[in-house]
Amino acid sequence: MLFRRGSKAFFVYGFAKSDQDNIRRDELKAFRKLADEMLMLDDNALAAAVKNGTIMEIEYHG
Repeated sequence: MLFRRGSKAFFVYGFAKSDQDNIRRDELKAFRKLADEMLMLDDNALAAAVKNGTIMEIEYHG
């Protein structure tokens, strides 16, 4: 699942469609809440989360 706003994108969960058809409604609700919280973080907060290992930054040069 990918959340994106502007130049920020967060991949938080993935599964093979052969393993699971869809996520449950409660999972979707939790992911939407997480997306809202992650997208509110400023650059300093994101940098701190990367530094402490909470999240991992993946660079894309497409």
